Amino acid sequence: MISIRKTKESDISQLETLFLTSRQKTFTWENPDKFKLSDYMHATDGETVFVAENVNGNIIGFISVWEKDKYPFIHHLFIASDYQRQGIGTLLIKSLFARLPRPYRLKCVLKNQDAVAFYRKNDWLEIDRGIGEDGEYLLLELPANQPLSNITLVPASKEDKATIQNLGRFYVYEMSRYCGFLPTWETPSNGLFECIDLSSYCEKPDRYAFLVKVDDELAGFVLINKVGSTPDVDWNIGEFFIVSKFQGKGVGRYVAEQVFNQLPGIWETSQIPENKAALDFWDKVVSQYSNGQFEKTLKIVPEPKPHPMVILKFTSQGSPNIQCKENLYKVIVDYAPTEADNAVVEEGIIAFNESILGERDRAFSIFLKNDSGKIFGGLQAFLGSESIYIETLWVERNLQKQGYGKQLLDAAEREAVKNGCVFSAVDTFDFQAEEFYLKNGYNRVGELKNCWFGHSKHFLRKNLS
Repeated sequence: MISIRKTKESDISQLETLFLTSRQKTFTWENPDKFKLSDYMHATDGETVFVAENVNGNIIGFISVWEKDKYPFIHHLFIASDYQRQGIGTLLIKSLFARLPRPYRLKCVLKNQDAVAFYRKNDWLEIDRGIGEDGEYLLLELPANQPLSNITLVPASKEDKATIQNLGRFYVYEMSRYCGFLPTWETPSNGLFECIDLSSYCEKPDRYAFLVKVDDELAGFVLINKVGSTPDVDWNIGEFFIVSKFQGKGVGRYVAEQVFNQLPGIWETSQIPENKAALDFWDKVVSQYSNGQFEKTLKIVPEPKPHPMVILKFTSQGSPNIQCKENLYKVIVDYAPTEADNAVVEEGIIAFNESILGERDRAFSIFLKNDSGKIFGGLQAFLGSESIYIETLWVERNLQKQGYGKQLLDAAEREAVKNGCVFSAVDTFDFQAEEFYLKNGYNRVGELKNCWFGHSKHFLRKNLS
């Protein structure tokens, strides 16, 4: 589980080390002795810093933002090497959405090609270039969130064949700018473009047709078949069309992701080399969706006659992330989820709570250690504006009933009072520690009977004022 929170003074030591080691590993063109532990405090002076923390309380990444300019400026984004390419950087950036208005800006040293690729893949736009003390840099901007319209993907029925065929005329017209030089692609003498028969996508069981709508206005279609360049391909984009008025607004990308999510398996997309716009679009969509894990090849496709095609091949695991009018989402049971996947869910509910309450709970831990630093007990809790929630309290068995549990609890309550909390809350099973909490001033306020192997869970509260 990964949590995002605002930094606190006790984080400084970890952040200094992370800042030092990350720059030494990333800026390989620099003398590593140039970087010092003390650089962190100077580099983030006056900035707001948020950290990514794993379940063990270790800081695995941070982002620092200067908020005093017209646009929030991200000065630093660093992820521990063991946690790179797991979505932590994206999670840190997205954690800003509920706090700071876009657009955001940053400078990225051109020599840092991994970082340049990361930002470009995540929709940052180059707005300027310059020369700094570290060499040439790009000035990048993450644009303001345009209010997205209500995009829906509607499974087409046989009754929709005529609608798809009519849209096909505009599809062929747009494709003629790339294919017009080919035989049979001449402008029709009667001025009326015709499309190949697309009805099979509404009739055959191994094909799927979807209508795209924006605010209930017809905006395009997506046609899926199983005709791949290799036998292992499960799904192929047969035809894909977004009406020109909706192009360049993110509709096509969202629709493509929705289709990939709803149909897990091995996917292919294919484009003629002359269709530069489609090549750029699918390169970006597939690269971002697959996190760069895809194959790109140029193959000769035999049908309807031999011709070259640029083919992108990747795998979809299926994890829906935009709305669809029909119930196309899939619920995936995962007994071995990644920390990044869990963090998306947790960050979603935390951000929602924060949008209502104006702040998020702060996690902290207290440990019972011996002189060698070995842990023999501890307490994990969350501080809110009015309360502290004791999530976990544990003491090694041979040290129990010696007052260590009370010391941990007292320390947590003192922290709560210092931070303005007026009550403490905890829950415990009937075989755990209710008696301990009752002796320490807690009162039972609720009970959930027979909730786990016949045992009941008790909910307790203590006023701290």
